[in-house]
Amino acid sequence: MIIQRSTAIYGLVIALITLCLVSSFSPKNANHKKTTHSLAVALKSQDLGKFKELISDDFGIGVYEGKSTASMLASLLDLYPKISKVTYVESKEEKGEQRVYIDVQLENGESKNTWYALDQYGKILYLEIFDKAYGIDRKSDKGLVASIPFDFSSGSITIPIKMNDYENPIHMLFDTGADGIGVGSGTAKNIGVNETQDHESSVVGGTKKVQLSKGNTLILGEDIILKNQNLVVFPEYKDTNGGLLGGNILRNFTTKVDFDRSVMELYDFNSYTPSPEAICVPLDYSSGLPAVKLQTQFDSQKDWIPTNLIMDTGASYNLILFSDFVARTQVHQNFKTAASSTNTSFDIVTPTLMGNLNGLRLDGEEINNFLISLQLPAAGNRRIGNYDGSWGIGLIKRYNFTIDLLHKKLYLEPNQYSQYPADLALAGMFLGFDATGDLKVNQVIGGSAADQEGISIGDIIMHIDGEDPIDFLNKPTPFLGKELTFRIIKPDQVIQIELSI
Repeated sequence: MIIQRSTAIYGLVIALITLCLVSSFSPKNANHKKTTHSLAVALKSQDLGKFKELISDDFGIGVYEGKSTASMLASLLDLYPKISKVTYVESKEEKGEQRVYIDVQLENGESKNTWYALDQYGKILYLEIFDKAYGIDRKSDKGLVASIPFDFSSGSITIPIKMNDYENPIHMLFDTGADGIGVGSGTAKNIGVNETQDHESSVVGGTKKVQLSKGNTLILGEDIILKNQNLVVFPEYKDTNGGLLGGNILRNFTTKVDFDRSVMELYDFNSYTPSPEAICVPLDYSSGLPAVKLQTQFDSQKDWIPTNLIMDTGASYNLILFSDFVARTQVHQNFKTAASSTNTSFDIVTPTLMGNLNGLRLDGEEINNFLISLQLPAAGNRRIGNYDGSWGIGLIKRYNFTIDLLHKKLYLEPNQYSQYPADLALAGMFLGFDATGDLKVNQVIGGSAADQEGISIGDIIMHIDGEDPIDFLNKPTPFLGKELTFRIIKPDQVIQIELSI
């Protein structure tokens, strides 16, 4: 309706009066009452089909969304106490959402004042009563609940935790690629794991048969107690720490890892305020592992490829691309291979090609020329979810990161490691910067010129073509020459050699 300027004030007054008169009969409220009635029918009848007709494509239960909610929803409808009546109370716009408040009366006489949220199409995004069944309160605001120091001296995030009645702290790898807790047989014995059952666990390249234990207690920081935790026992677990955990923390708290301070901070899901400078990236948790959509480029002259990667702090590499992605994109055809290798994850061995990726792009951030692995098809390979690969700690450590599973957001802030180029393959060597800024030899490819010249693991690259390594490698196109001059510090001498790239 167009109102002429001369009658605008009059029209506005009439509109406001009309709004006041009909507010209790507005179409929006009528639709919400209709949705509430349909919800009441579905809940009372415990009819999964009727409930599915009401929910959004983005429907979630706690931190879970998508396909992972199907079995949870069926269980909740089946196990939730019998409902006798659902009454519409009111609708409100809160925190950018349309929330509908209702009163739920149970057959046992109990009454619950609760609410549900709607998407832009009027479909249900989540119900408070279902969220709380999984320990999530979308209105709580307890702030920072724990600050846990971690050790990163070995290149892995290791935090102290306690379990069950075992009094001594256990040092565990914080592994965002793990949906639960995994321990070695020695740790399992210490914490009193007795009753177990056979279970299959997904690892890079396939699955691993393990033993599952239920009903364990996890203690974080001073007084955070998480009960009824499942864990798996890996008999061949050979790491120096007692085990690993990831999803148990992420599903309960907004989790910040600060490499500059070596501290993990746990926040109530509704309490974290990101830095204005933080990069915010949408996070996918539909398969029970945190994942992000990046872009990869194998040649500076070629297009960027959308790539869906698991965020895996437990992986020591920069990035590995799974065999399905390699087969689909054929990126291995013109890939300049520095070496053939294998990736080992809990004794699952996968053949890989290793070499440099031209670029990785994440929401405007770009990392160039770094070492990656391409997983080749092999007997027993199995795809993990809908993911194209895994993004490991070699790249993740360049950012202080915060994972907010409830709101499906990942926040990244460049840190002390971002000033150095990422690990790369060059002239028969795998190279990486340590925390002090020295470019060190991490591996020498057997039979290469570097190997023949006596270059060893731990040697320090002092200069490349007369330049500081950081300055040389930060050039947009650093590898223009066919031969490079390296000045290298060995334990007992300084040498200078020319190596072909």
